Amino acid sequence: MIFKMAGKLLRGIFTLVFIAAVVLAGWYYRAELRGAMGWISQKFGWAGEEVVMEGGLSETLAAETERVWRSAAAGSGPDTVRLTSEQVQSWVRFSLPAFLPPGVENVAVALGDSTLTFSGRIDFAALEQAYPQAAEGRRMFGDSVNVSGELSHTVDAPGAGRANVLRVSPIPGLMLPLALRELGAGIGLEVAGTSVATQVPETFQNLTIQDSAVVIRRRP
Repeated sequence: MIFKMAGKLLRGIFTLVFIAAVVLAGWYYRAELRGAMGWISQKFGWAGEEVVMEGGLSETLAAETERVWRSAAAGSGPDTVRLTSEQVQSWVRFSLPAFLPPGVENVAVALGDSTLTFSGRIDFAALEQAYPQAAEGRRMFGDSVNVSGELSHTVDAPGAGRANVLRVSPIPGLMLPLALRELGAGIGLEVAGTSVATQVPETFQNLTIQDSAVVIRRRP
């Protein structure tokens, strides 16, 4: 049950940003901006930068990530827990796909000083099975598109976190708040500006990215 919250958190974040970047952009801007978007696509391209994950990732490290998360969520272990880049990337490679919609592929993440960067690929034919609006995305962007972005995370209150979406390619920055709001309403996530509400264990005082690690601080 505890780890399902982690899965829901990550699934919500990734589903939101990936589908917002392609499906909603295609649905919302539709014909009135298709000409302009086509020109931008030819001029600059839609492909976001690809995140390359480290070598040495394993299912063993993915399982260790789950164990550490469960322990921290249960209120046991040290007051501060660091999930290393290798642990997080192993979880993303071997466990995260089970929480993502069909058509979201090749997901990769990298941890920086205070943010997480991500990239992935959208296969519209597969995504359309779950989200019919993907047909419009395919008409605008083609059969597939590469997506990338960056976000940070913090905890505001017991059980209530917030993912701050800093950028998502190919959505223009000025259009990102609207895209996130419309999509959040569609899939049941609370969005304020470019912040997405997340659910975290109530034992967490904070959940942030620091110095290439996910840092969990438990409540006293």
